[in-house]
Amino acid sequence: MHCDLKPANVMIDGRGQARITDFGLARLEDSASGVDAIAGTPAYMAPDQLARGETAIQSDLYSLGLVLYEAFTGQPAHKSGSIEELNRAHAASSPRRPAELVADLDPALCHYNGLCNRESKEVL
Repeated sequence: MHCDLKPANVMIDGRGQARITDFGLARLEDSASGVDAIAGTPAYMAPDQLARGETAIQSDLYSLGLVLYEAFTGQPAHKSGSIEELNRAHAASSPRRPAELVADLDPALCHYNGLCNRESKEVL
C-alpha cells in the first residue's frame, strides 16, 4: 500500500504514462492492518485513515478517487482548514459530482470516481 497518494506523488513520464512516486510511507498489506499512527496528507486520506489511522488497500483506492476528482475538476473534493473540518466534511457530505463542475465529462469517469470516494471499507 502506498498510504500517501496525492497529486504531488503522481508524475507523467516521457511516454505520457502516470507513475506513482514517493513510497516513504508504503508498506505491505499484511504489515499495515489495524490502527497505526496517522501518517499521510490529510486532504487525500480516506475517512478511516484520517480519523483512526486505519489503513487498507481500500484507503489507497479512496485516495486515488480524491486525486482523480481534483484532476477532473481542478479543485479538491473537500475544502477545509483543519483535520477536524475534514473529518466533519467526510461524515456530513459528499463532494459535488464532477459532472456538475465540468461540462462533457465522461459518465464512466464519474462512476469510477464515485466508487473510489466511498467509505474505504465499502470499496472492495
